[in-house]
Amino acid sequence: MCLDSRAIDRLRDLGGEALIAKMIDAYLGTSPEKIQGAVEGMRTGNLAEVEHVAHSLKSSSANFGANRLVDLAARVERLAAARAETPELGSLVAEMVEAFEQVRIELESLAQELQA
Repeated sequence: MCLDSRAIDRLRDLGGEALIAKMIDAYLGTSPEKIQGAVEGMRTGNLAEVEHVAHSLKSSSANFGANRLVDLAARVERLAAARAETPELGSLVAEMVEAFEQVRIELESLAQELQA
């Protein structure tokens, strides 16, 4: 599991399952586009966009305790901010995309559980 259950419990304490469902909906509504923006930024050399996307993804993913994704996004953000277009940055972006897919799957599953 790539989501920290303690983070989900904190959200539940703050606003119940309705809040969690609303946050999942918002996250899944915007994050795929952000991920695509990072990939496109790498393809075109727009590291400012990669930095922006990584920062945004880092913050929003932290709400769900997606710690691996948060860590990867932070590393991508640092390298992109330094305008370090390196093979390491490309690998980290690829790992970030993969980690996001795992988070997406878990959040979709959680959303279905909340609807049941």
